[in-house]
Amino acid sequence: MTKLKPIKSIIYLATTGILLLPTFLMADENRGDLEGVYLVKKGWVESQEIGTPLNPNPQALEEIGQYKIYLERTGWDKMASSERARIQKRLVVSGVFHGSFAGYSSNPSPFPLVQLNHVLGNEERTGAIYTQNDSLIPSTATAKVCDATQSLLIISGQDQVNPIQGIGVFSGLTGGKFVLNSTINQCTLQNDFQFVPTNSFVCFGTNTVCPN
Repeated sequence: MTKLKPIKSIIYLATTGILLLPTFLMADENRGDLEGVYLVKKGWVESQEIGTPLNPNPQALEEIGQYKIYLERTGWDKMASSERARIQKRLVVSGVFHGSFAGYSSNPSPFPLVQLNHVLGNEERTGAIYTQNDSLIPSTATAKVCDATQSLLIISGQDQVNPIQGIGVFSGLTGGKFVLNSTINQCTLQNDFQFVPTNSFVCFGTNTVCPN
């Protein structure tokens, strides 16, 4: 007589299969070619200014920090199944970055603002994203004095960060724009940023039409 499997084992195997299925599907969506426009869903940046304490010249400005960005490919539901199998749907990028002086901002402002270039390395050390002429558009109405003796302020506003190219896994990057709500603290030299999802994106692939 054939011996039946215990009911508990059958239930366990069936349940395990159900739990594993979404995991495999999610893994497929997070692998593949980076191609098209990827919108930022959410993200944050934290930085520390390191150049100005040693040299008050704005051209000595440098910053280091860490970041995390969640992105998703646009138009996914309209893509052919063969394209969905080839192209990566979701992208999560995190790691450390370095910023250095690039020039002075042309935006009219009562504050002496500079532009920075950044290099964003990823946590896996498999690629990097380069940005150029990133600048802050401050809100004068929300500026607060944190040290009146040195005329230092806490400035809020929006940063625009301009990805221009990548290396490694990001070598197909052709452009993009990141908009971030920013808080710049001239006293602590610690700055905090949150991505504005509706206005932030990055583009991959030479045939991709990148939005302005």
